[in-house]
Amino acid sequence: MCKSDQTAKSKQAREKFLGLSLESTRKSYYPQLQAQLSALRENERRLRLLTDNLPARISYVDADRRFQFVNREYERVLGLSRNAIVGRHLRDVLGEDHYGKIEKQVHNVLAGNHVRFEVMLSEKDKGTIWLEANYVPYLAEDGIVLGFYGLTHDLTERKRAENALRESEAKNRELVQHAPAGICEFDLEKRGFTSVNEVMCKYTGYSEDEFLSLDPNILLTDESKSTLDRMIADVLAGDRRPAPAEFSFRCKDGRIIRVLVHARFFFEGALPKRAMAVAHDVTALREAEEARKQLEATLQRTQKLESLGTLAGGIAHDFNNLLMGIQGNASLALMENDPGSSDHKHLKNIETYVQRGVGLTRQLLGLTRGGKYEVKPTDLKKLIANGADMFGRTKKEIQIELAVEEDLWSAEVDRGQIDQVLLNLYINASHAMPRGGRLTIGARNVRLAEDVAAAYGIQPGRYVRVSVTDTGTGIDPAVRKKIFDPFFTTKEVGKGSGLGLASAFGILKNHNGAIDVDSEPACGSTFFFYLPISQKSARKETKRYETLASGHGTVLLVDDESMVLDVGEKLLKKIGYTVLTASSGESALDIYAQNADRIDLVILDIIMPQMDGGEVFDRLKTINPDVAVLLASGYSIDGQAESIMARGCRSFIQKPFTIVELSKRLREVLG
Repeated sequence: MCKSDQTAKSKQAREKFLGLSLESTRKSYYPQLQAQLSALRENERRLRLLTDNLPARISYVDADRRFQFVNREYERVLGLSRNAIVGRHLRDVLGEDHYGKIEKQVHNVLAGNHVRFEVMLSEKDKGTIWLEANYVPYLAEDGIVLGFYGLTHDLTERKRAENALRESEAKNRELVQHAPAGICEFDLEKRGFTSVNEVMCKYTGYSEDEFLSLDPNILLTDESKSTLDRMIADVLAGDRRPAPAEFSFRCKDGRIIRVLVHARFFFEGALPKRAMAVAHDVTALREAEEARKQLEATLQRTQKLESLGTLAGGIAHDFNNLLMGIQGNASLALMENDPGSSDHKHLKNIETYVQRGVGLTRQLLGLTRGGKYEVKPTDLKKLIANGADMFGRTKKEIQIELAVEEDLWSAEVDRGQIDQVLLNLYINASHAMPRGGRLTIGARNVRLAEDVAAAYGIQPGRYVRVSVTDTGTGIDPAVRKKIFDPFFTTKEVGKGSGLGLASAFGILKNHNGAIDVDSEPACGSTFFFYLPISQKSARKETKRYETLASGHGTVLLVDDESMVLDVGEKLLKKIGYTVLTASSGESALDIYAQNADRIDLVILDIIMPQMDGGEVFDRLKTINPDVAVLLASGYSIDGQAESIMARGCRSFIQKPFTIVELSKRLREVLG
């Protein structure tokens, strides 16, 4: 064979081998790449959904200062479509004036710095506007800046409100200046008062003679003495009309009042000899400002909790559905395994972990505006005693004392959630006392007046006040301001989620109550909360038996989650029921209409696309007014579920549930 023929055959063999290798590689990796691409697309869709529904301008600009991403709000503000923005230079999209005012910040962020700034712009249709921008550099793994993300908020309304407030305060100051005020004269050489008017005497509680013989050091607090020294120093430096200053006066009866002083100095030559002070009592004003600040802080905290609560509720709902699948399959597997087998032990461990997951979702749901599961009149005295006893068994180094009023009023609460609130407070207290200490748990009946109730954002009336006091390290004032914020924690990573106190805050708000803390560093802490009383008497708890309650009949299971449908069908069949399933409200109505005479019960999910549980329930009632419906949801019984229950739904069960819990609830509903 000639050399050229050998070469050709060798080439053909290589090509055939490479072709087979490429085909094999394509078959092996193509599905994986397709799945990864699909996941990337889904992540992009979620990101777009999130950013398009935020009330802020969000963008990504590359290192060449060209837009590569904008959200819907950015399009709306600019009046341009996304296609008309992406790929264009900042200057071309924003205009020369706008770009000129942010160019320095753009340069700064592209140098790798996080930039936050405010900018004032003039727009033809809106006039002057204020924007707050937050620019975050996006870096490659090697540290090269690839571009930056921008988050911009419109501050115009806030700025206008601030200007209006400043103008209002200026007018108020002018009015105060010409209103009746306390007036006195002071001899700087003799360091004594020479005259005083009736209003000043009324302010301080001294008679005229007493005031004129008064040592200024008695009238002024230490802080105010320093303020006066600074004012006199300014006058000696040439400022003959010093700005008004605020002083604290110590009154005859020991009260401290705040006064705004306008001082006029009279000179002989270069030195001041006399001073006249016109003082306005601003104590009430300062108290009102402090109350306003507290109210604003409470409002901001509430709004933050509500926003996070909405997100947390959705996460908890989906998580509960996931746990439902795990719990249901574990329940089925447990029934098929010998109690003495190793598999049985592993399955029981799975159930334990599921219950931990349920505890986490309950804390998440505690942040939401809803979140109560089963509300009933409760003997708080017994609830507190039981919880304290259980906690005390695990913390022998802590001395627990109960100080509970004998005739404590009952309250209408979700017992599990109030137990959770108390447990969170006990755990916090134990962390504050690592070497042991004393934990005092108190509860008493109180009546909250309007002013006290208003400070907590609740209604005046009768409450039970529960307090948890420790002898621990106490809380710094700066930490105290954030202590109920979600995810705020001072603990090490892995030792605290920052959800405990935020969840307690949310739970008590959902119960129309309130929580607060009184603490100083090194002086221990007292957390206390208020629960509105119940007009009903507390009912005794009935003992629950953990045995399967078998049944018979036909059940229509309605849920949009295939995982829940699958495990739910198996659980129901295991209990003894015939099962029909529907993955949507429409199909549920069709199935029920065709089988109404043989369906004994409908288990109905609440949150479903197209047609939710409430609408399905109402339309089922039009087919059969006596339809038996058991609501099942990853959310709580509040809100929509509560509304459906009020319209005649038989019962409610919280996901995830065990096969025993499901069987008992079915027995209760069907009899």
